[in-house]
Amino acid sequence: MISSCVVQRLERPGLIYLKISGTIDETFPVDELLSKIRGDVILNLGKVSRYSSFGVRQWMRAMRAVREQLQHCV
Repeated sequence: MISSCVVQRLERPGLIYLKISGTIDETFPVDELLSKIRGDVILNLGKVSRYSSFGVRQWMRAMRAVREQLQHCV
């Protein structure tokens, strides 16, 4: 299933910037997102238009994993 959101990624040494836009729903690619982040991460959620009820569940799953996987996340 194709995700309803778009994740843009910019990487510099020691820092990853993710801009997430659109709708976060059941198609939000949590595992794919987590496989591509490490070190310090900046999440820009300014263009997220909405979270579906399933999207909230996916987002909470992602944030629990981020807390365990990353040193800093802003």
